[in-house]
Amino acid sequence: LNEKEKEEKDKFYPIYTGDEDTPVFDLLVEYRSRQNHELCYRVLTHDLSLDALPKSYPLDPKAEKVQFRDKHLMLVGWIKALAFKTINDFKESLDEKYHRMTAGTIVRKFLDRPATIKTTADEIVVVKFDYFRECNALKSYCDKINQSNLEISWLKDKVLGFEFESEDEFKKLKSFFSAG
Repeated sequence: LNEKEKEEKDKFYPIYTGDEDTPVFDLLVEYRSRQNHELCYRVLTHDLSLDALPKSYPLDPKAEKVQFRDKHLMLVGWIKALAFKTINDFKESLDEKYHRMTAGTIVRKFLDRPATIKTTADEIVVVKFDYFRECNALKSYCDKINQSNLEISWLKDKVLGFEFESEDEFKKLKSFFSAG
């Protein structure tokens, strides 16, 4: 397909179809709408693992009547949807350039990071992130949490705090390990 309706550079799209009746531009519009569905499916299966859910029926071969049990399925699906919504809310609090990223990309870029967790005697839990290139985008979000004095109930109401390793500390540590 060649998109000629715009006066910019020609854009070519390879689409395999047996449809010879539909106008070319209509096929292109339909193709683009399907791309969003395919991206959504990819996010659901790879980022949320929605294709990996507990069995909704008993695996007992002696059972005469198979009864559908949906409580486990609904619970796991609800937890995954809640995690997905939380990641999207987190993404919206970042700079606008991160808003189009998928949940998996946000997790890899910001949440699945090396860090050190320290608890101190004065009841503070400090998470110190190792330096990474995009850490400045995360600093303002973590500063809001630090200012709110968020207490973690399952750690005896210790206050959560975030710190970031500086680029100089990172380079010093990196040169120490590579000097050997």
